[in-house]
Amino acid sequence: MEMESGSSDGIRDRIRGESPRSDDMLLSSSSVIVAAERQTDCAINELGETNRTFQACLEILGAINHHGKGSENRRLETSPKSRVGRSVLT
Repeated sequence: MEMESGSSDGIRDRIRGESPRSDDMLLSSSSVIVAAERQTDCAINELGETNRTFQACLEILGAINHHGKGSENRRLETSPKSRVGRSVLT
């Protein structure tokens, strides 16, 4: 009784110690690499957005700081309960 050629090749490969699915494993590894590259690209994009947001916050804080400077020193005092800031003389 003869086995299908695909099945017998797999048995021969196992006897020789070779993996019958090395091509499948290579494709799987490539898929993992592609997925990792996509995740890395997404993380880089998110980091860029975070950086732009941070830069905008710094610009706003700089404008607030510049606006608050005058002949007298001022600082921003916040109430922990209300989180409302008010300028007070120091």
